Amino acid sequence: MSKLINTLNQIRSCDSVGLASGVIRHLHWQLRVLFERFPCELPVGESRLYVDRPGGVAALVNAMGEYDYNNMNLLKIVLKQRPATFVDVGANIGSYTLVASTFPELRS
Repeated sequence: MSKLINTLNQIRSCDSVGLASGVIRHLHWQLRVLFERFPCELPVGESRLYVDRPGGVAALVNAMGEYDYNNMNLLKIVLKQRPATFVDVGANIGSYTLVASTFPELRS
């Protein structure tokens, strides 16, 4: 129950998705988990995140479109102002890499 409350609080405080939309997306995710509908692909920016099993980060990406809206938004602002080489050291599932990949000037 605490995970559900935490997820709902994160959806409520997120600027990238409205509360109703985020809750509906989260309920859809819970049905996907219940009926074991994996693998799946989730949109992250202009890229897609391949998810082979349920996990907390993937659930938040599903509900909010991004895993950590504030940090990902900051990354977008920095890369727009000053394109550079981006290295996602210690990447968990690569969601920051997917955000950075939307900047064509970073591609080699």
